[in-house]
Amino acid sequence: MSPKRNFVEGAKTARKPTMKARFSVLDGDLNRLVTWDNLARTNLIWAFGAQNPGSSAGDAPFQFHVDAGYAHFDLSKPISPSSDKVESSASTPSPLLSSLTSMSTIPLDAHQRMAFAHAVFCTTGFIHFLPAGVLVSRWVKTFTPAWHTAHWILQFVVVGFSIIIGLVFGVQSVNNGRHIEHLDDDHKKWGAALFALYVFQLKPTNSTGRLLQNYFYTVTGLILIGLGFYQVHSGYKNGWSKVIGRDDVMEGVNVVWYAWIVILPILYFAGLILLPKQLAQEAANRSLWKKCKGL
Repeated sequence: MSPKRNFVEGAKTARKPTMKARFSVLDGDLNRLVTWDNLARTNLIWAFGAQNPGSSAGDAPFQFHVDAGYAHFDLSKPISPSSDKVESSASTPSPLLSSLTSMSTIPLDAHQRMAFAHAVFCTTGFIHFLPAGVLVSRWVKTFTPAWHTAHWILQFVVVGFSIIIGLVFGVQSVNNGRHIEHLDDDHKKWGAALFALYVFQLKPTNSTGRLLQNYFYTVTGLILIGLGFYQVHSGYKNGWSKVIGRDDVMEGVNVVWYAWIVILPILYFAGLILLPKQLAQEAANRSLWKKCKGL
């Protein structure tokens, strides 16, 4: 189905544009949208995308624009809807493109680069360094007391740095993006909740004995990792094409995600073979601690 060229009439600011069917014609290879303020000489913005919305409905969703710019039109002369060209006195293209090219060859703009950096830092923090800290705790604590230092550095310093940098890039990506707002979809809302849960989990625990607080800390950490996997998946599966405006990510990303979500629990639960040794060590530590306190 050939895409429509739609002329939309409406106010410059407050009023919502309304579709004028008499200005719609079947023509061209691109999806074109022109806003017109009913003046003979008018300033217009133009934008085009490489993907057909798949519907001629007025509320059909459009993908992100591939390129955009502005032009000064002189509409004082008669023009018919069947005309293929509209004369303009001046037209300024966007610096993004000089011609329509493949989406894979179009360089990322500032908004897209920040969104990509957000994905890299948050993915690294939530599903690489955060699980690494848990595995250090699970496997190393029965062999050396230095496990706590390694766990703390991974969980608080490395993960904290990755997540905060990723959060900053995400916020700036929204600030620089077109037609997107903060917390306007589930990915952004879950991301904010995930960051709040991470900050809440930073509260130190009592490492002496096996107290309820320690159990709560462990369970919260595992929930945090699980939600991190979910958030990463929703980001590259749904948010990438919506926010970045590009094709879906490579299938290899999906394969790595599924492989890691299987391998990680295996590594963690395999470490439970050390649990009897850990419990014996903690019982001995509690007895020593009570003696030192005179209990």
